[in-house]
Amino acid sequence: MAASDYVTDVQGLYVAYYGRWADVGGLEYWTNEVDQNNGNLDVIVNAFGNSEEYENTYSEFLDGTTITNAEGLVNALFQNMFGRDAEEAGLNFYVNQINEGEATLAEIALDVYNGAQGTDADTLNNKVAVAETVTDDLEATGVDYGAIADAQTLLSDVNENVS
Repeated sequence: MAASDYVTDVQGLYVAYYGRWADVGGLEYWTNEVDQNNGNLDVIVNAFGNSEEYENTYSEFLDGTTITNAEGLVNALFQNMFGRDAEEAGLNFYVNQINEGEATLAEIALDVYNGAQGTDADTLNNKVAVAETVTDDLEATGVDYGAIADAQTLLSDVNENVS
């Protein structure tokens, strides 16, 4: 496979984890990394979970790098992907995984991303489609990425009916 075969997955992880589309350079870098790792998305997940953007994006749920509100973190992922909080059973499952050290937030993001079904899958697919379009437009025009908060706001309005 070529790096370009992983664009949708990489965009999906940007949406899932950060609630934004990929910048042109980041998309190119991570698609190449995934390609060099034979399609293994763990390379992205692990890096995203140790990034400065992770600490900035989720600072209200962290004390430095220590998680102080696992419930808030998990619900933030669900908001990024589906525009809603997690159901109680799923929330409890993922919070327990974090609290017991069985999974990182980044690993949970990948699990939730891969397990999306029904209208959640439709919403996520639409958000990823918008993300791909915006990144393609940024690349074509050479325009700078812009503000992360603006990207997050725009994608938060995308649902199962809007692509």
